[in-house]
Amino acid sequence: MATMPRNRFKDIMRHLRFDDRDTRSERTKTDKFAAISAVWSSFVTNCITSYNPGRHITIDEQLFPSKTRCCFLQYIATKPDKFGIKFWVACDLKSKYICNVLPYLGKDPSRPSGERLSENVVMRLMEPFLDKGRNVTTDNFFTSLSLAQQLLRRKTTILGTVNKIRQEIPQSSRQRDCNEPYNATKCSVDVMDQMVREYTVRTGTWRWVNSQHIAVRCVDCYRYTCGKCRREIPWQCQDC
Repeated sequence: MATMPRNRFKDIMRHLRFDDRDTRSERTKTDKFAAISAVWSSFVTNCITSYNPGRHITIDEQLFPSKTRCCFLQYIATKPDKFGIKFWVACDLKSKYICNVLPYLGKDPSRPSGERLSENVVMRLMEPFLDKGRNVTTDNFFTSLSLAQQLLRRKTTILGTVNKIRQEIPQSSRQRDCNEPYNATKCSVDVMDQMVREYTVRTGTWRWVNSQHIAVRCVDCYRYTCGKCRREIPWQCQDC
């Protein structure tokens, strides 16, 4: 077994970069994720192409704990780790595999005026999996009538809780008959998040770029998921 001296490892981590630092300031004007976007895009592409998800996909948020200096750092009081970088995640229900993921970088200038953030996120995450009769499960932040109509036009259904302030939902439709199927399909992102926390290889750093790289390295945890896929549903795994 080969080993690396501690000082050598620390030296590599101190000088580690994932882009051209000379052009970073220019690229950051249009892409806040520029410092790591090349590595991140490759990771997401592999997530999308390496596995064929089942009928049910769950969309939720995940907070990657971090207190590094970062313009899009989030504070979420309800999370175990209050500070971190937020991601929108789409996971397969049965395997808990990450099908698609987007970082939340603040206000997106490319989002059409008048379009809700929640609808934009769901449509972007589900784009590779639409028109195939799937169902997406969301919480009340995402669920809306207009989103359901958009998905239905793409042969996709939605199951989720609805915020009481949504005036578009008639009183006659406000019932709890869907609680059982919703509870059965809402947990995949939460389970994935627990797995990442359990098997994380994250180390402390003051630079969010290194933090994010270690988050990507949490793919080590996902190998457990892929192994589970090969054992339980091998016809869906694309040798990821």
